[in-house]
Amino acid sequence: MVNKDLILKLDAARDVADVFEVVKAAVRDALGRSRAGLMLGLSPLGFASQGFVGAYHQMGSNLIVMNATLLKRIEQQSPDRLIPYTFHLLLHEYLHSLGVVDEPRTRATALLVSTEIFGDEHIVTKIADNFEAFLPGLAHPGEGYQPPASADVTLIQGFDREATRYIG
Repeated sequence: MVNKDLILKLDAARDVADVFEVVKAAVRDALGRSRAGLMLGLSPLGFASQGFVGAYHQMGSNLIVMNATLLKRIEQQSPDRLIPYTFHLLLHEYLHSLGVVDEPRTRATALLVSTEIFGDEHIVTKIADNFEAFLPGLAHPGEGYQPPASADVTLIQGFDREATRYIG
């Protein structure tokens, strides 16, 4: 069933932390699963002729890395698509962080969550249904993708608002 509250929250999102809060709520509502303590890093992963990586989550870590080069390009060329695109990437990588490692299964689960929360006609669902049509040439990291050995990653403060605070 479409969740109008989450649609409104995504519409009001102004940064990646706002979008991530919607991602976590959507997964919790649709799948009953969640986790806290994730970090987000931005890295200039660039582009390649055969496509490029939008984001990745290294299994066993608490870090999601998004391609800053791609985000900048979308912001410049299609600013109205930046939030839905960011939602989709964060949803995909969040599912990986929850243990959904198989790429076809991750894509199917992202579509299921998007459809259940946003309905068939929302841009988030359309991206999940046909990601390649949204940004031709964009590639999800494939099985066995390894991040660059020396990636320049900038961590985003306050990304996961549910992260545990320790008293030191």
